[in-house]
Amino acid sequence: FFFVFFLQPVVMPGESTPLQPTAKNGDAKKVKKPAKKPSAPFQMSRTIPWWFFICPVAWWLIALDIALIAMTWKWLGLFRRFSPRVAVGAAGATRLASAAKRQIVTKEGTAWGLVVKAFCEYANKRSLGTRKYLGEHKEAGARFPKKVFGAISWRTYAEVAERARNIGKGLLALGMKSLPKDEGAEGGPKFEDTTAPHTVLVYEETCADWLTFLFGAWSQSLAVATSYATLGMGSVADAAVECNVKVILCNYRDVEKVAAACAKMPALTHIVYTTNNVAAEDAAKKPKVSDVIVMSLDELVALGSTCSGEDNAPSPHNMAVIMYTSGSTGKPKGVMLRQKQVCASAEALQHMLLGTGLRRGKEVYLAYLPAAHIL
Repeated sequence: FFFVFFLQPVVMPGESTPLQPTAKNGDAKKVKKPAKKPSAPFQMSRTIPWWFFICPVAWWLIALDIALIAMTWKWLGLFRRFSPRVAVGAAGATRLASAAKRQIVTKEGTAWGLVVKAFCEYANKRSLGTRKYLGEHKEAGARFPKKVFGAISWRTYAEVAERARNIGKGLLALGMKSLPKDEGAEGGPKFEDTTAPHTVLVYEETCADWLTFLFGAWSQSLAVATSYATLGMGSVADAAVECNVKVILCNYRDVEKVAAACAKMPALTHIVYTTNNVAAEDAAKKPKVSDVIVMSLDELVALGSTCSGEDNAPSPHNMAVIMYTSGSTGKPKGVMLRQKQVCASAEALQHMLLGTGLRRGKEVYLAYLPAAHIL
């Protein structure tokens, strides 16, 4: 009825029809009245006509209106469901109200605790996948060459766990020291005041080894500073000095560049490199540098496999990462996040993702943004 109402003219008493124009003042004699007054398309009535109740089209339109109303309320319900509602806990922490009613993290409340939980729950499932680098190809007329990749090779959660734990033990063998358990706690030492080598620096693009190295450092209560792979060595050196960095993880191509700046980083003793997007023939040649020890990440893993010891899990208030900004507004600044903060962020993200219909343990995340900006 609404469609008909807006598409058809409605004649009211005392009004002219489209076929019967109204004469202007002084032109009454010029207007000829039609021989027969046209009938209105339909008549309006205050009562519902009897035929309405037996008209199938009318009932179909009513059903359509009801369906549209129901769908509208359903979508409004979804918006309401995903709208953030917060609740303040006893300790003053603010979090999603729905998440406050349940605890989905380990009792330690650490990012490393979440990682261990995933290692145990999905041990035989695929964890980190990497496409094999085959080299570069430059098309005719192209300005820049394109990287060529092959098939994806996967490591399971159990394989990543073993590799990460060996990295952690290997870092201790290189002279790294675990953070004190009371670091960051009330009355405990402040991270800024510590002088022992508690922090490693990751200066690499997003890759499986980036994340595995992070997990390995956490397994021994070490903090990780992150720098964008696009930053200049001046910014990287500043970050290394501020965090008293002893070990840097970088790409094979950046080893000589980092070694050339080691004079600006007095605490630096080791450079560990990955072979991410490096041709096999190049990776077979070990970089030749002086004044600092250079080793591949695989060599660090092999070193850790020869060391005894168990995980040295961090405390919730221990420092987890120091993320350095891109420096677009000046000198890169280090944003400090503790284990419990990274854990809370992961919990909130998991709550939101599961609410969208994602299935736990059956999804794949395509990593292309810089891992150095984890939040």
